[in-house]
Amino acid sequence: GINAEYGGSKSLERKNKIVTKHKKKTSMSENEQLSDETSSASSSPNSEPHSETSAPSEPKTIKRKSKKTRKSLEGFLHKKGAVRRNWKKRFFVLSEKGQVNYYAVSKSGKNETRVHKGGWKMSEIKEINIDDKKMIIYLHSVNRVWQVKEMDKISFKKWHVAFESWVD
Repeated sequence: GINAEYGGSKSLERKNKIVTKHKKKTSMSENEQLSDETSSASSSPNSEPHSETSAPSEPKTIKRKSKKTRKSLEGFLHKKGAVRRNWKKRFFVLSEKGQVNYYAVSKSGKNETRVHKGGWKMSEIKEINIDDKKMIIYLHSVNRVWQVKEMDKISFKKWHVAFESWVD
């Protein structure tokens, strides 16, 4: 149903909420770093011990129990509509928790406004296929096949790798 498409009732409530642009944090909080280091050490007994005792200056990639490196990413993609089958340019955010949200972006002078349009959880995605020539990524969930495309080959590859990192 419609709740599954938007990731549950909480996301549905935010569907039409206006979100103003803010700069993404470039480093993780101390709690996230500590839990990341702890989960990395406990989940893989063969991993090397950390040589540094201070927090790293670069954000770390998140490791899950599946020992697969998860990626987060944000940027513009084109999404094919489920009802109206046209392509719309949307700003996508793939979070460190595996939530994908997309926004319509409008500019008025120096101000930029993002309106939340929808999203999904990467845990709902069971299969990913790509069309290299058309640079389309097909994300198969139980209820829908999400189609996104990128016009730039390098960005297409980044998004494909990021999405694949979440599918077990």
